[in-house]
Amino acid sequence: MRSTFNLKDYRYFLEKNGVLQKINDHTAQITSLKALNTNLLNQQAVQSKEFELAEKDLSRQKQLHTEGGISDLEFEKFNTQYLQQKRQIEASNAAFINNDMQIQQHESQINDLSQSKNDNQNTKELTVLEDIRRLKSAIDEWKQTYLLTAPIAENHAIKNLE
Repeated sequence: MRSTFNLKDYRYFLEKNGVLQKINDHTAQITSLKALNTNLLNQQAVQSKEFELAEKDLSRQKQLHTEGGISDLEFEKFNTQYLQQKRQIEASNAAFINNDMQIQQHESQINDLSQSKNDNQNTKELTVLEDIRRLKSAIDEWKQTYLLTAPIAENHAIKNLE
């Protein structure tokens, strides 16, 4: 019977729906990405201090180079170190932005999964309720066709029993 299938389908949906596990997985990913961002912020603080030192060192080396105190090769080494520090900061910023984008994607997927689950649940509930309405209607129709009823007052029936 179709009604029994719809009810079993609804029960299966409630019991075996993997949406909650997927939502938990996305939530765990968000937690991990936020921890990574916290770590990146700590690294950026250290990198910022290192970059300030590299800037000062490059400024000193530039002064020495203009005065002829160091060779072009030595100055280029200090300039390379400075650029490497700068590149590390930019890479760290890019990683932070990338993590934020992933967090937003996971949050969006959680919202989509929740909405889909709610839509499916509502559809299945409406189907079961419609089956219940049809079943009640079929029972009423059966009663009218096969059941004989006579209007008897309760008081009258009790008097006859005495």
